[in-house]
Amino acid sequence: TGRGSIARESTIAWLKQHQIRYNTLLMRPVGNPTMDSELKRSWYITRWEGANRNLIVFEDRQRVVDMWREEGVRCFQTQPGDF
Repeated sequence: TGRGSIARESTIAWLKQHQIRYNTLLMRPVGNPTMDSELKRSWYITRWEGANRNLIVFEDRQRVVDMWREEGVRCFQTQPGDF
């Protein structure tokens, strides 16, 4: 998530409440101003590029949706988001 790591506990609580399983929770380091699309692209390149073509993501922000699709990752857009 592009949310700051300051929200880690509330994010984990939300995931548990909605019974969403996950292996790794990546969060923006506190004070990191990197644009969300570039932050997530860097995570993809360093962790998953070429390793697992079964990767899917769920995203609402259009510029991040566009980035995932440019990288060839299946992205489900949860709602329109041009913010």
